[in-house]
Amino acid sequence: MYQGTPTQSQPPTREPKLPPKDDSQPCLREACQIQTCLQENDFQEARCQNAIDKLLQCCEKLLKSGGESPSCSSVKNKK
Repeated sequence: MYQGTPTQSQPPTREPKLPPKDDSQPCLREACQIQTCLQENDFQEARCQNAIDKLLQCCEKLLKSGGESPSCSSVKNKK
């Protein structure tokens, strides 16, 4: 029979599922943050503008340095 102290159940915390920072896939983390934000906000783009801006900044920096990433293909195609 168990005689220890009962433990309280902690509510689960929602940690965003983000890939680790990986130089082989630049801006992937920022792209994933957009998807997470959209899912959590019923796909209301206006609520995720900060995440969108971060991806655009990442892609602009990457493209200026001559780099490429699938996460930046839409930014590259706009130019």
